[in-house]
Amino acid sequence: MQIDWWTLGLQTVNFLIVIWLLCRFLYRPIRKVIADREAADRAATEAAEAKVRSAEQAMQAYQAKLDAFEAEKQAQITSLHETLEAERVKRLADVQAEAEAALTAGRAKIAAEKATAQTALRADIVALAEDLARKALSSVGDDPLAAAAGYLDGVTATELDGLKQQLGPDAPITVISAQEFGAKRQAKWRMALTTRLGPDVPVTFQQDPSLLAGVELHFPHAALRFSAADRLHRAASALET
Repeated sequence: MQIDWWTLGLQTVNFLIVIWLLCRFLYRPIRKVIADREAADRAATEAAEAKVRSAEQAMQAYQAKLDAFEAEKQAQITSLHETLEAERVKRLADVQAEAEAALTAGRAKIAAEKATAQTALRADIVALAEDLARKALSSVGDDPLAAAAGYLDGVTATELDGLKQQLGPDAPITVISAQEFGAKRQAKWRMALTTRLGPDVPVTFQQDPSLLAGVELHFPHAALRFSAADRLHRAASALET
């Protein structure tokens, strides 16, 4: 095979010219466009990254402000709670002090009223006791023998027989007096009783200072009371009812 060097040389020159033309008018503009595009992309990326950083910084600043606001809010809430608690404690102490003062005043008033009432009650009791004593002594009278004889004279025959039937040699009637009776006075009582209850009725005498005044006639199953103590007892019972 024979090589045409002139043709080969021209083709080589043409190829080099085509390569030069491509590089000059096609590849360079394309590379420039690509470079410009890459530069624009880098610039856009850098701008976006800058915006992201700026946004992150803004977010951090906002978060810092938010944290500061939250801390201030919590501090204000804590301060408010402390203020309210202090006010509550103060009001509670004031109310307690007022209650204690009112209680002390009430107790003092009650004590004073109680003392006044006790004084008045003592006076009323003394007056009542004096009145009861006067009534008891006045009802007994100066002559209990006359009172006892009058009572026996005033009962019915049936009642008198009931009293007589209780008496016997071993069942005497006992005359109990506040003061001791002498022989002369005992004789008067014995005569008055035997006259009304029978000549064979045994009569005994006893002394009981608790009667205060007057006498009591004790039968085996009954008692006739003409004493101040009985009068006081009946008056006290009437007051209780």
